[in-house]
Amino acid sequence: MANIPLVRGQKRYSGIYRAATTNDHVIYESRLELARLLFADFDPSVRHIVAQPFLLRADLDGKVRKHIPDYLLITGQGPVVVDVKPLHRVSKPEVAFTFDWTRRTVECVGSRG
Repeated sequence: MANIPLVRGQKRYSGIYRAATTNDHVIYESRLELARLLFADFDPSVRHIVAQPFLLRADLDGKVRKHIPDYLLITGQGPVVVDVKPLHRVSKPEVAFTFDWTRRTVECVGSRG
């Protein structure tokens, strides 16, 4: 694992992880993302991991919304879209809306969110 040094005032702990699953580097932007990445790398059903795989963009209720999921996991059961947030932020209305919107969108194309 290569970590980018912390800088005064930096809010994120980002870095690069060498994943055995992909035999390549995968980026992460927080320790929580790194923890989720480690779980995916050690999960035998995960065949490939992609960080920040795509941009979701839509005009919803007159407001342009954009979201980039944290990871896309390719598993034996199909693709899985992963968003990572601390538990205390999941109940916030904007985060809950984004998670629900992402889940509904990826389910429309046959993935699990």
